[in-house]
Amino acid sequence: MRSDIVAAVLAVLFLGLLFAVDCYYPHPSPLGGIEAAAAKVAPGFVGEERIGAWDLICAKAAPQASGAVALGRCRVNFQLRPKANPQKVIMGMNFRLVGPSQRLTLLLRVPPLVHKDDQLVVGFGRGALKVPVMNCEQNQCLAGGGLEDEALTRLFGGARGAVVFPADANGKRQSLPFPLAGIGKSVEALRRAESESAP
Repeated sequence: MRSDIVAAVLAVLFLGLLFAVDCYYPHPSPLGGIEAAAAKVAPGFVGEERIGAWDLICAKAAPQASGAVALGRCRVNFQLRPKANPQKVIMGMNFRLVGPSQRLTLLLRVPPLVHKDDQLVVGFGRGALKVPVMNCEQNQCLAGGGLEDEALTRLFGGARGAVVFPADANGKRQSLPFPLAGIGKSVEALRRAESESAP
């Protein structure tokens, strides 16, 4: 009897996960499509290219530096949108090269469920990364942090991830899922595009 109950609970959880994936995730191209899309990106690339579930977006020039932080001209972008309202962006994720060392950095735009200096947990595969919240406005908060080599290895090896928010007053944690299909090839293409100035 107990095994039947456990099986039923697991089945419900599995169906819930499938529902979340279907509601939020875009349907990425198969592996061959990811490889082919990434191969289109040459040094100096300008424009947009969908690689798996991610978009590589490269401008002609880097944005104006904010303070001492210089951003690269390319970013790898994913936007979490509900199928019922695709105009609404629930969460935005960007990977960019930052500073003279060209360190790969994760930037997140999330709902205002957090406060400045809170920590978001970005989980992927068997790893996780703590990302500090840098600023909050009325409708969104911005968080970000650099990625070390170990975190990158785990990130590129995972199938999906989730951004986990701090516990609320009732001890409950909200989380938002994101896919990892194509993220490794997207970052490789980003580095290649940035390796030479656009003509």
